[in-house]
Amino acid sequence: MAEQFVKKRMWFLISLVGFFLSSVTIWFIPLVSFKGEVWQRVIAYILGAIFWLGLATGITFLVLVNRMRKKKQQHKKTIPFIWFFRNRIALVFDIALIAGFIGIFIVLFINGLNQWLSAGIIFAFIFSLEMHGMFNGENFKYAFGGNKNGVRAYHGKKRKFVSDIKSGETLNTNQEGK
Repeated sequence: MAEQFVKKRMWFLISLVGFFLSSVTIWFIPLVSFKGEVWQRVIAYILGAIFWLGLATGITFLVLVNRMRKKKQQHKKTIPFIWFFRNRIALVFDIALIAGFIGIFIVLFINGLNQWLSAGIIFAFIFSLEMHGMFNGENFKYAFGGNKNGVRAYHGKKRKFVSDIKSGETLNTNQEGK
């Protein structure tokens, strides 16, 4: 049981790192050129490999968490991209997603914008889109026991996680020292 508890969180975090590596490569596109010098071509191929490996890693480990969740929980047929602001972390990435969406229009319609700024805006949009899907979804709630107010909620002096309390236990909300 404890092994699965750690495994689902580790897989979720590996997925998060994979998506980050995939999207951060976009920020370095102004450095590379397939028609430039040798070092630029080498970096271009390395960035391409990191992009695809990161994306494949992110998707693979997220699918593994999803399979583990479906074995343990009853499957709900919801689309995670419809949900917004489901917890504090999702709130941050959802606001970044909206800002990135506006930034994409700025990149598209303003000519002569700095390449690094454009690449940074595209990176922010893509990464926040990926994180929106991860942190608003059911897999995040399954992996971290997230609730409406945050990732983990403690209860009382015993510092039990609300998500770890057994269904038969009662919560004494009149404890001191909260």
